[in-house]
Amino acid sequence: MPGLKTKLTFKERLVGTLSYGREQIQSQIRDRKNFKIEKLPRFAARFFQIVVAFGSFFFLGRQDSTLLTPRDLWSIINYTWFLSIVSPIVSVILVIQYFAPWLTKTWTSRRMLIFESVCDVTITFLWIICFSVAASRMGTDCPPGTSTSCDRFNWVLAFEVLSFVFWFAAIVFDVLGLLKGVWGYGEEIPDDVVELNSAARRQTRFR
Repeated sequence: MPGLKTKLTFKERLVGTLSYGREQIQSQIRDRKNFKIEKLPRFAARFFQIVVAFGSFFFLGRQDSTLLTPRDLWSIINYTWFLSIVSPIVSVILVIQYFAPWLTKTWTSRRMLIFESVCDVTITFLWIICFSVAASRMGTDCPPGTSTSCDRFNWVLAFEVLSFVFWFAAIVFDVLGLLKGVWGYGEEIPDDVVELNSAARRQTRFR
């Protein structure tokens, strides 16, 4: 059946053309490496990360050795003190990367978000460790209102929780940015692409 063979070949070519056109339009709609990153919410999270780190740093310097020494808490307090210094430095670096010309010209949006995600996950994990170790070693021996020393220690725990919250919020922004920028999650599909998809589906019914 030569006619049938020619007809099928034409339909196959038409489907291939439609698929190619759809891919071309999609590539014009979204660049998977360079895309817009929502800066305002992540900059707000960075600001609160810095503020909370300074709050933690303040109460870490007002701890009572008579409360910490018997419970072997000095090591984790020193580690938290170090993290409260490193944490805002990392926050500032992650903001500066959006304004550094040598980074904005050489790094893609995807690479910047991946770098940011690695930093956010690492710092969040470290804050979880600080809180978990400090809380477990103190146990229930120091409820709020027991003494001034206990209140200061509990403030450290509170700022550790707040640090975790704001760093975890940054992770959420990173994931949403990658989903939207790389995979187009939540994007409105243009009419041209919808029409091409419909035409391709109609033609494939005859294959």
